Amino acid sequence: KGKLLVYPAGISVVMRSVQNPIEARLYSQHTKDVTCAKISPSSYYCASGDMEGNIRIWATNNEDLTLKLETRPITGQVKDIAWCPESKRVVAVGDGSERFGLPFMFDTGTTSGEISGHSEIVNTADFKPTRPFRVATGGDDKLVNFYEGPPFKFKSSCKDHTNYVNCIRFAPDGSHFVSISSDKKMYTFDGKTGEKTGEYPVEHGGSLYQCSFSPDSKLLLTTSADKTCKLWDVAEKTVTSTFAFDTTVDYMQVGGIFAGEEIISLSLNGDINYLDKSNPAAPKKVIRGHSKPITTLAIDQAKGHVYTASATDSCVLRWTLDGLAERVKGKGHSSIISDISIMTDGSVVTCGMDDQVCPIDAATLQYADHRTAVKGGAQGVAPVPGADGVLIVVSTQAVFVVKQGQVVCTEAASYTPTCVACAGPHHIAVGGKNKTLHLYRLDGDSLKEFQTLSGTHSGGVLCVKYNAAGTLLASGDSNRQIATWTVGEQYQVSNPELVFHSSAVKCLDFSPSGKYLCSGGLDCMLIVWDLSSTKKVTARAHNNGCNAVGFVSEDRIVSAGADAAVRVWTFTL
Repeated sequence: KGKLLVYPAGISVVMRSVQNPIEARLYSQHTKDVTCAKISPSSYYCASGDMEGNIRIWATNNEDLTLKLETRPITGQVKDIAWCPESKRVVAVGDGSERFGLPFMFDTGTTSGEISGHSEIVNTADFKPTRPFRVATGGDDKLVNFYEGPPFKFKSSCKDHTNYVNCIRFAPDGSHFVSISSDKKMYTFDGKTGEKTGEYPVEHGGSLYQCSFSPDSKLLLTTSADKTCKLWDVAEKTVTSTFAFDTTVDYMQVGGIFAGEEIISLSLNGDINYLDKSNPAAPKKVIRGHSKPITTLAIDQAKGHVYTASATDSCVLRWTLDGLAERVKGKGHSSIISDISIMTDGSVVTCGMDDQVCPIDAATLQYADHRTAVKGGAQGVAPVPGADGVLIVVSTQAVFVVKQGQVVCTEAASYTPTCVACAGPHHIAVGGKNKTLHLYRLDGDSLKEFQTLSGTHSGGVLCVKYNAAGTLLASGDSNRQIATWTVGEQYQVSNPELVFHSSAVKCLDFSPSGKYLCSGGLDCMLIVWDLSSTKKVTARAHNNGCNAVGFVSEDRIVSAGADAAVRVWTFTL
């Protein structure tokens, strides 16, 4: 009905309000990566499919997102899902060993015919939205097949495409449907008989990926590898608007739909673009986010910005607290980003497994040309309060002092460093895989280790954090334990038994006052601790692990995780 936008993200399905995209919910009950999702015409249910052929049909109109049906119509990746106009039947297509698709009843899973006639993966399917019901499919075998029913049986096949058929869509009035292909061709077919009735002129310069009709069936949107979307007059078969994007590969337009009166496209890099018919030169709104697990975050308290970095694509985003994000531009990391920190002057610095420490200009949101090389794969980076332009960087081999972009000290480590936090030149804490905290002081440009804290943690230390006042240190380990330490000339453990996670503790942060401590773990949980009473509140935050947390105010927390989601929480204790 044009109110909700749904799309897969890892093992989750995201549902966003079209009019207010900050309003979003996640369905995270799949165990394999979700490949497609489709809301029923009634809008009461959503069907989602994954890499192993599993289809889950679940309610969209309650908080629990109650499961209605789980079935496995095919054995391989689900490529497309379509609902009948009565929201009673579903057809799922994709890859499989026995068949490439199947129509079935949404509530029982009972077969409602067959999808036959294809010899390779079926990429697309659609239901005729008016009676008599029909189904059309297209696949890697370059065929457009047509089925009558129910029960649905093969009627005819068109072999005119010379490359993969990527999308088939019926017009909302049911009069006809369109097929588009990697051969850049667009054919039209009668909606009732399946007979080919014509074709559109070739206007795109690359493969066609998706098409969508306007609600009144008068306009057609197409998206292409040529980094453009085009809007067509259906009656005249002419292009009325061309929406052009950046010419780099990231901006290939791989998806597009009409959502009510909105026209929305999807770029290869994950950008969701709200297209503007009155100004095709630029989208009127772009919704950005991560498509890979998020490894770390940092909060710029002064400006109210949240920076997040994802793993395998090394993407860094800057978020406002209303959910809008901008992408950091320029040459970044070539491998996993391990950590991100805010400098005292408001600039941003990242470190990664590519042995690089990279500054970001917060004003231009560009990576700086200069970067610092360290050996051993950087694990963590922290600015030193009270020492402008000085960073402590830890790798698996050493602890480095970086001053104005230059390494001025390398302290070889007899242990494997994992994380770092600083409360000033005389309070630098480094966690190690040896279940020990190593404490250093900065003496000029040199580091001096003055204390080791061992015997408390029973697993490798994975995260460390000082409170804002520099009076308390928290540490978390791989064996689910959190400890707090009183800061002084000699540190003393103050609470070694903050144990409630069921797996490794991945991240920690103090509230601005230092009263609360939040933690995130591999067990997917977010926990907020009242340090004055050890009371706590818990929430399941991120599937496959909560990797990063941070307070934005005394009662507001941002978290990020392996599900590629960023969430904002409020709590009471």
